[in-house]
Amino acid sequence: MTSLVPQSMKGKVKKTIKSKKFIFASLVLVVGYSMYSNATLEHRARKLVAERERQRELITIDHGGGNCTIGSPFEDAPYYASENSTKTLVASYPGSGKRFTWSIMKALTNYEVADDWNFSDKLHKNPLVVKTSWPHPQSPWSWGNQMDQVLILMRNPRRSIPSFHTMRWELDYAKDWLSSWYRQPDTYRERPTVEMWEKWRDAKFNKEIDNWFNFYDFWMSAGFSEDDNSTHANCVNNDIDCQPIAVVDFESLYTDTPTVDFNRIAAVLDASKNVDVIANQARACVVEKVFKRTGQSDLNMHQAARPNPELPMLYKFTLPMFDRIYNRTIELRNKYLQEPHILRPHVDIFVANLNNYIVENEAEFLETVDLYLEDFVEGVFGDINCGTSVGHEYSVCDFMKNKDSHAIFSDGYYPDNFPYEDWLMERTVLVRIWLNNDGPNWTNQGNWMGTADHCTWAGVICSDDNLVTELNFQSNQLSGYFPPDLYDLSSLTVLNIAENSLVGSIPADLCYRSTTGTLFIRGDLANCPIATDPECCDVIDGLTNAPSSPPSAVHSETPSSLPTESF
Repeated sequence: MTSLVPQSMKGKVKKTIKSKKFIFASLVLVVGYSMYSNATLEHRARKLVAERERQRELITIDHGGGNCTIGSPFEDAPYYASENSTKTLVASYPGSGKRFTWSIMKALTNYEVADDWNFSDKLHKNPLVVKTSWPHPQSPWSWGNQMDQVLILMRNPRRSIPSFHTMRWELDYAKDWLSSWYRQPDTYRERPTVEMWEKWRDAKFNKEIDNWFNFYDFWMSAGFSEDDNSTHANCVNNDIDCQPIAVVDFESLYTDTPTVDFNRIAAVLDASKNVDVIANQARACVVEKVFKRTGQSDLNMHQAARPNPELPMLYKFTLPMFDRIYNRTIELRNKYLQEPHILRPHVDIFVANLNNYIVENEAEFLETVDLYLEDFVEGVFGDINCGTSVGHEYSVCDFMKNKDSHAIFSDGYYPDNFPYEDWLMERTVLVRIWLNNDGPNWTNQGNWMGTADHCTWAGVICSDDNLVTELNFQSNQLSGYFPPDLYDLSSLTVLNIAENSLVGSIPADLCYRSTTGTLFIRGDLANCPIATDPECCDVIDGLTNAPSSPPSAVHSETPSSLPTESF
């Protein structure tokens, strides 16, 4: 049959048909995706409703004789705080056990509780307790003037920072309320991999350890800022006493039996006006029941519900990070040991908790030191057991791998940003000089090969950032071959190695630094390569008619710190 479509139009018709098919297929995909999205949202909504119900299922019944029942599948907590009830703000750095503490307080009173993000939908319904991490950046001051007093919940930053990350990871690192609300059913159910932790840790640690410090400093100072010499407006304008009514340590609280810290919480509730608290004999039962509510229907009650409980201790910190944890903890403790801070209520408990954190972290810190030294020794010597090193080099390796050789790891001083890698490399160079150049027969051996920082060893001068800047070995009876690796002292600016008995020329790399004006060298004629590099040494001992000033125009004057006399 002859086509009625002109030949010139057939291509356009085919394109039109293809275009319509594409449009139809696209519409099918859009409709399908929309249906899928709606189904997903409906499913998520059902999960959120179920989640909210589980949060409310904490109704306590006192059966007498120390027996109790917790939980109801159909009721909210039976009581709301009255206008005249004393209401408590539970404040802690994120990841410090607010959910468990919040649940304990609800079970003890049968009053409703809320959170600062209002995920429980109770924040504006007169709750007895609100939990928050404000002034941490992740938390808002959302309760207005509802709260009357503050209970501070503390936790070791070694534990709270990884716990905070776990929550952030479960929320898919949400940046707003809606995203967090959407992910809420997924909380308290999983733990991130070690790799995910390390990625977040490396990006966020410095900021978070400062947030931890600032959080507790704010509340223990009752919102008073020394920088501004004023109290924060939220504490002034919202009818709340920002001075903590109690200080509680989460690790002590987090058990299935009443502890001193549990009793502190109970005492706060007992002293609160118009608040009914369960009888004393039933309180042990309450703690046990809440702690053990980790069945499938109660997954989000607290952290024990998460699988892989061994993972948190695999969320490690690096050695410089441990220094900063120590440093900030000690700084916070020391601040509250001084007036006027030491005069504030509950400072004794606060300081005692900080001291406990310092002690608790010691074992893991030393373990981290061992691993760091193993990595260092393997990188420098090729074997963590020094098996590939012989002679003096084995002794150098053995000295460097032993943390007891380095008092900086046990002296109680934890500087921020300490240059461990460079410091250890420079120490290796100095230990090698001692062993290869007859250190035991030196004229002045002060502190050499001791455990103290090598910056205190005789003839060694360091910069403020603990790097070697000057070496003075003048007339100190060094013998053997000229040290070949002084170039590894990258910050060295002055080398006085004259009047010794060394064999061989000063290495070319050191001479280069001297001729470029970054290193001043005073050496012996036997070691200064004047034939090939007359400008290597600025001052040459043993040279007839040696100049009294440096021969190189690059060096305008002898550094004032260069000793002109022997030890």
